[in-house]
Amino acid sequence: LSSQSISGFDVNNLNTWLFYGCRHREHDFLFQEQLQMYQQINVLKHLFIAASREEGYPFRYVQDQLKINGQELANLICNRNAIIFVCGDIKTMVRDVRETIANILREHTGWSTF
Repeated sequence: LSSQSISGFDVNNLNTWLFYGCRHREHDFLFQEQLQMYQQINVLKHLFIAASREEGYPFRYVQDQLKINGQELANLICNRNAIIFVCGDIKTMVRDVRETIANILREHTGWSTF
């Protein structure tokens, strides 16, 4: 994101989404100011936050945000050659995100295997 924001790259052609997961937004939201700035200057089109330990916050996990945006996410993957990077705990988080994306593709495309 940083290189795209300073390189003179035409940000109007970008469709960069970030699904960010943390425990508490106030304590664990690393790079919050930078990410919000990237969103303001249109380098980052969408910033979705999940906070797993916040009572009353509607989005606890990245997978929740992915499901809500499933239709458009499937479109980006299938028709726009989206590239997905996943960072997190390989034992549970990465596995669960992969499974969620597979389920989204099954639901919105009719694909049965990956």
